[in-house]
Amino acid sequence: MDSHSFKSGAPAAGDAPAGIIRLCGEGTERTQNRDRRWDWRKQDGESPAVQGIPGKENILLECFPWEFTGDREKMDLGEVRPEEERMRNEHVYQNLVVQLDKLYRHTRQGSYQTRARYYEAMKRFCGFLADEYHLERLANLAPKHLEAYAAKLQREGKSASTIKTDLSAIRFFHDQMPSPRYQMLPSNSDLELERRSFGKEDRTWTDGEFQRMCALAELDGKEDYVTLFHLARYAGLRIHECFRIDTSMARNAVRCGAITIIGKGGLRRTVSLTQDLRERLRVRAEQTPRGQKLFVAPEEQTHTAIHTLQAYIYLNRGRVQEPGETRDITFHGLRHNFAAEQYQKFRDRGRSVEAAEQAVAELLGHRRRDMARLYLASVGKERNGAAGKESV
Repeated sequence: MDSHSFKSGAPAAGDAPAGIIRLCGEGTERTQNRDRRWDWRKQDGESPAVQGIPGKENILLECFPWEFTGDREKMDLGEVRPEEERMRNEHVYQNLVVQLDKLYRHTRQGSYQTRARYYEAMKRFCGFLADEYHLERLANLAPKHLEAYAAKLQREGKSASTIKTDLSAIRFFHDQMPSPRYQMLPSNSDLELERRSFGKEDRTWTDGEFQRMCALAELDGKEDYVTLFHLARYAGLRIHECFRIDTSMARNAVRCGAITIIGKGGLRRTVSLTQDLRERLRVRAEQTPRGQKLFVAPEEQTHTAIHTLQAYIYLNRGRVQEPGETRDITFHGLRHNFAAEQYQKFRDRGRSVEAAEQAVAELLGHRRRDMARLYLASVGKERNGAAGKESV
């Protein structure tokens, strides 16, 4: 056998998993020290068949299931193989998740949806800490970890909004730690993150798309879907807010001409209803057993009903969109229609751009005025022009 190339034999039962290159021989083993350098120990027995590795005489290199060829003198015998690295990282990752779960169980800050979103973001960060730093305690979280993670997300092309939300999740759980090593983590300005971009994408439906989707739902015998489309289009309700409406809420809305919704973060808002929506809710409430949700069947889970509606839009959007249109239309896009129309109404009544945006944000269930800009791409040119006139 050539001293610079050799071929492995078939692995025997019980051998290490594929992906690990094993250095072994008759009575020879390797173990891994904590500093990740290899410690070699030889036991009594016959010398292996292959020799000649400087400093590692009498060691047989068995490589499976692939063929290995190359200069053995140039091999990095201290390298940690991919499979071994993954297994080690998995142990570190699971340890971090156990610590995260403990923090998650004991926090009551924010809404359930926010905590759940932050939890998933923090789990991704735990994976990063395990892979890149082998960090064993979340309490040892340092500024350098946050800086490296932000840089990684930027390299991956994540949006400014996504990056800032993920960093907010990390700071949220860092604040829950009883004795963190570092009391303060870098702010977004310290990390020199790109500012969020608001209102770049127009998600509104055209009038034709809305009318055709409603007509299609009626033909399919889905009058409840038509009412849901109207609630998003003319009342600005989120999809889960629509499915939360029960007979009591509906009757109160019909009687008062407005519906009161408790949205994200427990923020309460009241939205006026059109006469058509009041009638639709009245009919639907009469058809629904008292105390039940209007748009969820008695034996159906709410999330299942939501996913079914979303799937209906996805499967039929090609039939209702304008010719040549390639953008996606979603249920959430109808909130953009509502926001754009309400903004224009406020502007027509003489409100400033800032006041109109704030009013729209509150109707949508947000506190901050800048959140309204996410919904106003379709009127961006008018807003820019108005802002320019006001600054003169």
